[in-house]
Amino acid sequence: MLELKNAGKRFNSRWLFQNLNFQVQTGDFISILGPSGCGKSTLLRILAELDTLTDGHIIQPATTTPGFVFQESCLLPWLTVYENVAIGISKNTLTNSEKSDQIEKILKTVKLKDAASLFPHQLSGGMKMRVSIARALINNKSILFLDEPFAALDDFIRFELQEELLEYWKQHKMTVFFVTHSVTESVFLSQKLWLFPQGDQLQFQELDLKKSDTSPHMYRQSPEYFKLVTEISDRLRGKK
Repeated sequence: MLELKNAGKRFNSRWLFQNLNFQVQTGDFISILGPSGCGKSTLLRILAELDTLTDGHIIQPATTTPGFVFQESCLLPWLTVYENVAIGISKNTLTNSEKSDQIEKILKTVKLKDAASLFPHQLSGGMKMRVSIARALINNKSILFLDEPFAALDDFIRFELQEELLEYWKQHKMTVFFVTHSVTESVFLSQKLWLFPQGDQLQFQELDLKKSDTSPHMYRQSPEYFKLVTEISDRLRGKK
C-alpha cells in the first residue's frame, strides 16, 4: 500500500496542491486528471520518488519496483529496439540467456517481436511508445507510472495501446498511476480518478468510478461510459 499524508507541493509562491491524504491499494489503476499546469505530472514524479514534497510525507512499500513511461518515448537513437528495452533490466545477476528471454517475452507482449533489430528512426510513433512501455514493464515492475504517454498519438493507435495496457494490468495486477488531461481516456482506463478541477487546483477530489466488468471494446461504446464522461467533464468545469 502507498500512502500520502498531509502532502503539499509549492512552486515558487504558488501551491500546486495541499493537504492531500489518500491510500492506494496494490493493483489499483488510478488516473490523475486535470487541466494543464495544475500539478498532475509533479504529483506523479513525487509518487515515483523523482521529486519531493514541500509539506507532508509519502509512505512507499519497501519492495516497490517502479517503471516510468514519459510522454516522449525517450529512446536512444543509436540503439536497436532490443537494446533500448535491455536498458530497463535492473538485475545484474541474470545470465545473457535469461536477459534475452525476458526481452523477447516483453517484445512479444507489446507486439514488437519482429521489430527487435530496428532503430528508432525506423519506427512509427506508436511503435516508439511500445518500446518505451516495454522498457518500463521489463523485470515485472510492481508499480507503473505513465505521464501522458498516448497524448501525441492518433486516435486509432491510442485506443489500441489503451486496450493493451488494460489487458496487461489485468493479467499482472500491478499498481498503475496514469497522468492525462483527457476525460475520455481517464474514464476508459481507470478504477479511480484523482481530479484537479478547473480554476482551483487546491480542490482535489478522489472518485471511485465503480465500473462494471466488461470487455474494454464493449465498455467504450456503453451508456455507462458516456454517462461517466459527462459527469467527470461537469466536475472539471465546476458544475458538480
